[in-house]
Amino acid sequence: MLKSALMAGVALAMVGMTPVLAQTTKSTTTTNQAGGSGVMAMTVDDLEDQKVYGADGKEIGEINDVVRPSSANGTPGTTGSTTAGSTLFAVVQAGGNWLGMGSEKVLVPINQFSMEGDKMTLPMTDQQAKALQKWEDNDNDFAEVDEEQTLSEAQASQ
Repeated sequence: MLKSALMAGVALAMVGMTPVLAQTTKSTTTTNQAGGSGVMAMTVDDLEDQKVYGADGKEIGEINDVVRPSSANGTPGTTGSTTAGSTLFAVVQAGGNWLGMGSEKVLVPINQFSMEGDKMTLPMTDQQAKALQKWEDNDNDFAEVDEEQTLSEAQASQ
């Protein structure tokens, strides 16, 4: 009997000493609604200089500016262009090497951006981004948006 009790005690002690295998769960908060509240709550100043990543996770480029169609000129672009019917655009320096050589400035509708964790993302690749409407610094069809405005405020003031 003593032997049975001793064996049971040893078995219990061994079970108690066995490390417990805990599962860890990685939780990532994602605001991935296109033009979602996370993006629209940002100021233009917050958005400028943000790195932009594509659907493949690779860096596309960096946001240089936020612009809107100039009220004097109506909606820019031609029928069927990437800008027709949209209101706010980010000017993205897409592609190129670390010196910026080979990059192009393109217009990306704000509603295409989403935040995934702390990354600004687009549902396209670098090559697809470079195929968007090109931005020219002297384009009179657009006006810069005030840096202190949130994107929601800027969109509402159209």
